[in-house]
Amino acid sequence: MYGVIDIGSNTIRLNVYKLMDDNFKLLFKNKFYAGLAGYVVDGRLSMEGIQKASSVLYDYKRTVDNLDIKDLLAFATASLRNIRNSQEARLLIEKLTGVRIEVLSGEEEGLLGYKGAMFDVNLNEGVVVDIGGSSTELVAIQDGKVIKTRSFPMGGLNMYLKNVEQILPQKEETKRMRKFAMSVLSEETMNPPGDTSVICGVGGSMRSLRMINNSIHGHPLFHKTIEKEEFDEILSRLTNDSMFAREKLIKTCPERIHTMIPSLCIMKSVIKALNAKKIIVSDYGVREGYLYSRVIQQRGETDGETL
Repeated sequence: MYGVIDIGSNTIRLNVYKLMDDNFKLLFKNKFYAGLAGYVVDGRLSMEGIQKASSVLYDYKRTVDNLDIKDLLAFATASLRNIRNSQEARLLIEKLTGVRIEVLSGEEEGLLGYKGAMFDVNLNEGVVVDIGGSSTELVAIQDGKVIKTRSFPMGGLNMYLKNVEQILPQKEETKRMRKFAMSVLSEETMNPPGDTSVICGVGGSMRSLRMINNSIHGHPLFHKTIEKEEFDEILSRLTNDSMFAREKLIKTCPERIHTMIPSLCIMKSVIKALNAKKIIVSDYGVREGYLYSRVIQQRGETDGETL
């Protein structure tokens, strides 16, 4: 069994997997909403933020040890990547917890999200999108191969912290977030060739969007597809009816009540930039891609050398 810890800007997650040849089975998962992006002061993760991350990792390590799981992997995304004291914070967290941490680049995060998603979704052509707490990754796929990856320094939590005064954004705040997201995409656009009409969404925000869509439109619980028209309706209702937004977000994803609309503002800009028509939401993403890349794939290469 392998434990995988994902240190994100909004959540810190622990997944435990059982490996089966070149595949895996998720045994259980846990998550803690640490909100590390809220502890960044002058571009540096504060000591309070370092202690918050360390406390969660220490608890996760105890859980893994109590289950007699020998292999524990941990990685960080924008939570440690996009700060000025990245190495200092990583080393201190490692010292406090005894957990070694790999800090992924934006491109690595995108590629691993794609690799994980492909265990759940068959996407031959389109774009994989992961909207996290402090960054958004886009991976363009053509003929079943990665042709371009980009990471953008905007996510649901840092967008909220910079633009929203209360819990739910006001209309002007929503417009400002959408305008900013569009400007970032315009300045650093991917311009991927091929058909971009299909988006594969990975990550917690996209899974929450799927739950909201299925609730509003009466789809089965595990329905994966969101049409553009359905997305537009969801965003319109959430941003124009605060009572509806509060009720729907509390019922479907209460832990994301403050970050969901900012994440959807980013997604709206991505859809517009790519002229996408449909979103397919994957249950798997960067954690599964990390497990595959760092364990399963390397083990297969080692076995091949042995043979």
